[in-house]
Amino acid sequence: MNKQECGFKIVYWEEVRESLHQVNKPLAELIDVISPDKHYPLIKARYQYGDLVVKNGTTYLPAVDRHPSLLPITDPCFKKTLKDHLTYSTIPLFLNLHKANEVYMNAHQRTVPLNLFYPGNLLGLFESLDLLYGRESAAAWSVSSGARHIFMLPKLNEQSGFKKLRIAYDIDPQQQPRFLTDHGLLFQAISRHKNFTQPWHNEILFFTQPWLLCAKKDPAWINFKEYLIGQAWHQAQFAISKIGFNLTWEHFAQAIAARHLKPIPYLVDQIKHVLLIALGRWPGFKTADTTDLVAPIQGLQRAIVEVYDLKKYLPTCLHISSLERDHEQPLYYSLSLPTLLEGLAHRNPESSTIMIDTRNIKQLMDTLLPAISQCSHSEIERLRSTRFEYFHVESDPYGEIVPSHTLPTLDPQLLTLQTQFPDRLFCSTSQFWRGCLRISHLPLN
Repeated sequence: MNKQECGFKIVYWEEVRESLHQVNKPLAELIDVISPDKHYPLIKARYQYGDLVVKNGTTYLPAVDRHPSLLPITDPCFKKTLKDHLTYSTIPLFLNLHKANEVYMNAHQRTVPLNLFYPGNLLGLFESLDLLYGRESAAAWSVSSGARHIFMLPKLNEQSGFKKLRIAYDIDPQQQPRFLTDHGLLFQAISRHKNFTQPWHNEILFFTQPWLLCAKKDPAWINFKEYLIGQAWHQAQFAISKIGFNLTWEHFAQAIAARHLKPIPYLVDQIKHVLLIALGRWPGFKTADTTDLVAPIQGLQRAIVEVYDLKKYLPTCLHISSLERDHEQPLYYSLSLPTLLEGLAHRNPESSTIMIDTRNIKQLMDTLLPAISQCSHSEIERLRSTRFEYFHVESDPYGEIVPSHTLPTLDPQLLTLQTQFPDRLFCSTSQFWRGCLRISHLPLN
């Protein structure tokens, strides 16, 4: 999307009600009953792919003809009336109108994905409820326009290919990717150039201070307030469920002790994280579809195939998702791309290999999962209908870990690009498949 098309403007309910009805009808119907007039403005903002709507707890607006093009809502360049409307919280309440947003945190020199929000979802709920109940608010997370944790399975570090991208899209030489985690920033740089032809923007609707103050004081707004509380309660289940999970973990610890197993902390932390993914409380990775909801994926794939001149492989992209949303599609977690927030993300390369770690995790999981039958916690019972499979690029001499080249036979989504690129192969040698777990829900009878 052209930078000049980004920006923000003050709007009112009648101008956006149709758009809101399309993405969140229950909320739109509640607001229709209130019928807010022009004393209740809204701010509609459009962001480019990769823009940070929130950066480390501070909200940013797209400022046209400014450098940098994103400025915090407290910046002096914004009029006082605008700042009064939005600075009631470091993250004011906002709704996703168009395309997706990713919430993530910075931790230990890594970025850790938390969730992906789609059109109709609300963000800034906890901070806004703090205002309603007179509490101080503090947030440390960031929100990107589109997916921040997204990558292509094939390596994109070939010198000649990157040089072609650099010339075509005026990319900084420092952005040559070394790891899968570098792909997102490369995709962002490509998408912002005038030579990139696929339009993509993220549209957000900010609720201004009068909406929250009325929700706090006016009985006519009670349904609106209760809706916000209900949505916040749903989002809070991540933290609440961890309490029950930690209690149930004691059953798993006893199962390990009964077999005199003494796993190192790194393996225990990885297993806890995998189980949280299986419970839908933490994101894994899934194959990108063709909707371009999370990024201008089709345009990026063309750029990599036609400009970078990707050889041999399908330009398959993966991005984060949750089994709570995509319960019918398998998710993947890789020891080579750790996303856990708590615990040890990386092993000691001198004491083990990824293959050995994967085999040890499988052994521990095979020990833990039967212990689930002794648990009565409702969420843990969901694990009974979850399948865990283990993959690696290299062959396992013991036959416990499945070769990654077999993955397309289990997950046809990995070959969705085959009709578009019939002469290309699934990239079974990707770094991502080195020590990878496939997590899927078994079909209900």
